[in-house]
Amino acid sequence: MKLASFKNLKSGWRYRLKYTDPFTQQQKEKSEAGFRTKPEAELATAEFLK
Repeated sequence: MKLASFKNLKSGWRYRLKYTDPFTQQQKEKSEAGFRTKPEAELATAEFLK
């Protein structure tokens, strides 16, 4: 399961991604902030999922 959410903060856009680790089958969460635009945050999410 891969679920991404995006939020506009004062410091820029943040993404939060929930995913299942393919090796351990455990649910994990990754977040990163400071993107200037939402498309930049979406691109970072796509790069992480590759």
